[in-house]
Amino acid sequence: MEYEISPDYLPLSPSGLRTNTTIGCDIYLLAKTTSEVRFVLYCRGDAVFDEEKKHMLVAQRIKSLFIKKDEQQTYFDYLENNFQHIISDTSTSPDEKTKSCMVPLLIWLKTSSMIREVEAWKGRKRLPTTWLITLLKIVKLQKVCSI
Repeated sequence: MEYEISPDYLPLSPSGLRTNTTIGCDIYLLAKTTSEVRFVLYCRGDAVFDEEKKHMLVAQRIKSLFIKKDEQQTYFDYLENNFQHIISDTSTSPDEKTKSCMVPLLIWLKTSSMIREVEAWKGRKRLPTTWLITLLKIVKLQKVCSI
């Protein structure tokens, strides 16, 4: 049976969550029944994501968690603040690091105002500084994630 997942939620990889941190946005599990798909609150944004929560995800082989779409900037801020730790975590495979870092970054790029502003910058010789900083972060991420 196929389910339609709400466009109001975005997937994320559990490997991108650092234990003993406060994520800042609510984290949801996807619960499927025979008649519906529901998002069930797993960790409140103001609660600590502890070892026990991480262990349960591993034990249950949960590969995807979800956040509300309107909280994606909070999650991206969390990723940016914890980027170095996520990338240097030796218990996470390079593929998982790529999923936890690159996918959210690509979603951000796709939906950011940067894309909507392209038309305004056509024909100009210099890119806005914010674009250059973002591009440098992508290059750094590609090198660290071995993409």
